[in-house]
Amino acid sequence: MADGIIVVGAGQAGLQIVDSLRLGGYEGELSLVGDEQDLPYQRPPLSKQFLNEGMAEQRLLFRPADYYEKQNIEILTGSKVTELDLTTRTIKMGEETRTYSKLALATGASVRKLPIPGADLPGVYYLRSLDDA
Repeated sequence: MADGIIVVGAGQAGLQIVDSLRLGGYEGELSLVGDEQDLPYQRPPLSKQFLNEGMAEQRLLFRPADYYEKQNIEILTGSKVTELDLTTRTIKMGEETRTYSKLALATGASVRKLPIPGADLPGVYYLRSLDDA
């Protein structure tokens, strides 16, 4: 990709950016980069319907896999951005370097651990991703 848009962060915000670009008429190259192996999915149901009620993993997805193909959105799951160079407009993911014309960072948040005694005891878990669930 030489002149496309790269969105780093394959959560709800990243998905909204690529969706909005396509709905707004952007027809150029478009990539969504995420460090998780999964397609963009809803996080709130992880601790509710998914764990407690056995919700199917497919129902967590914001869009089915074929949606991205139909919209010509390249999905780069399991890709961690290790370098960003604003001068050369490149990102590096492992050994691969990509050039972009525009870049959006939608990397989300990290889990906040309880700052209280006992937060590190066995049986205390932090739920942030599908892998955690």
